[in-house]
Amino acid sequence: MPTNLGGAARLALLPLALLTLGVSCAPAPEAECTDGPICETRATGERYVVPRCVPAWNDGPVPADCGVFVSTTLGDDDGPGTQDKPFRTLAHAAQIAGEGRPIYACAEDFYERLVLPAGASVFGGLDCQEGYRWKDKTVKTRLYGSPDEVPLVLAPGPLATRIEDLAVFAADATRPGGSSIALLADHTHAELWRCDVRAGEGKDGENGASLPSDPALDGLDGLDGQAACVADPDLGTPGGTRVERMCEGGSVTMGGQGGDGGAILPDSLQSTPGKAGELGTPAAPSFGLGGAGDAGSGWSCAAGKGAPGNQGSRGTPGTGAAGFGRLDATGYFGIAGGTGGFGLPGQGGGGAGGARGAASICANATPGAGASGGSGGTGGCGGHGGMGGGAGGASIGIASIESTIVLWDGRVAVHRGGRGGNGADGQIGGAGGMGGKGGTGKGLSAPDACPGGAGGAGGKGGPGGGGLGGPAVVIAHVGAEPELRGAVSLATGKPGDGGKGGDGDVAGNRGAPGISAAIRSF
Repeated sequence: MPTNLGGAARLALLPLALLTLGVSCAPAPEAECTDGPICETRATGERYVVPRCVPAWNDGPVPADCGVFVSTTLGDDDGPGTQDKPFRTLAHAAQIAGEGRPIYACAEDFYERLVLPAGASVFGGLDCQEGYRWKDKTVKTRLYGSPDEVPLVLAPGPLATRIEDLAVFAADATRPGGSSIALLADHTHAELWRCDVRAGEGKDGENGASLPSDPALDGLDGLDGQAACVADPDLGTPGGTRVERMCEGGSVTMGGQGGDGGAILPDSLQSTPGKAGELGTPAAPSFGLGGAGDAGSGWSCAAGKGAPGNQGSRGTPGTGAAGFGRLDATGYFGIAGGTGGFGLPGQGGGGAGGARGAASICANATPGAGASGGSGGTGGCGGHGGMGGGAGGASIGIASIESTIVLWDGRVAVHRGGRGGNGADGQIGGAGGMGGKGGTGKGLSAPDACPGGAGGAGGKGGPGGGGLGGPAVVIAHVGAEPELRGAVSLATGKPGDGGKGGDGDVAGNRGAPGISAAIRSF
């Protein structure tokens, strides 16, 4: 409004909306007024600030009896809050004034957090050197919040809050994934006149933490076979026992049983071949095969050795974050990337083949069974999946939670949302266990048995997904969309990029970028 208008002329320009919402600035018909600054309509219970106590409607100073006064340079919170002895902080003034008396603030810098009760009224931009006089719409009281806090909060309640000529600046967020929100209205009603509301930068989301390799994931070694002559010649020599490894997530890997050493046939003293080793599990074509048993001439450990197990498969990738996040009375909460799945365990090595038995190879010319094969080592357990990246923080000018807000003139601006955090790399799987040794034979007629195969390495954990980029939204609301009246400027910002997936985004599971909007419903 022009500064040269007198009080009567300004009252004539009063918008109709001021007569219908909360703490307004002129009495409605059938208003019941006292000598104080607040009137109340008998029919509806709506409350109003009387015209003489509205600085922008009067050419002169604010009357001393209109409310409490605040100056950060001249004030003292231990004082009475009068014009000559004002309070120092807006927060203290709001606590004392409550919903019954307006707050008048000098056009100065205030570094604090202000929580206004429902029904409060704040008039800023006043020249305290000229008796708390309103000069023009360009002059503001400036409120600066600390990082990671909302500088201006409108508390819940049925009465409407009124704010004029206040500039609110939210600092850049500093904690990972933190948001910069300048004003938050929680289940309330409010009118903002000629206010300047600006959010800072949201902070980048935290990268997922990668786990180092862990020896506890390594596989178990296979068991050795037994030497010739130590077992019943009629039954043969038992091979190395199958070894089992239970891995986190319920997966199992086992080395193959070693082949039994050959026995001596009753009555004939003829030897029988050693048995073949068993397959390592989980099965994989061409890997973890059992070695052949000694079948006579030409047999060697080239055929009798257990085959090594195959490496386990990589875990499934964590999902890249997508969506818009959540907004409530405690702030904005983005979406983190998903955690990758466990890598699969390596295949167990194959058991080795057993050697044949032979007559008259043991002490005292007693027939003896042949040496047995070693069992295969188990596979290593799969690595843990990489953690997902954290969500980037938001840059939000006004966050309205189930509130009714009307903006008259003024400006609301945001900066940029934080980048989503990168997903972590998957953990390296454990090494496979060594195969058991073959049993010792008794010369050419009863050769040594063969070693079992080594287990395969566990698969690497799946890469973590990237976090969601932070939004840059000028007015974010849950419930009713705020109303814009007069000349209201909404300056949009840049949303944060989504974080990359782990392991160099090998799976393409990066998070989605944030959104940029002037007004957005959550």
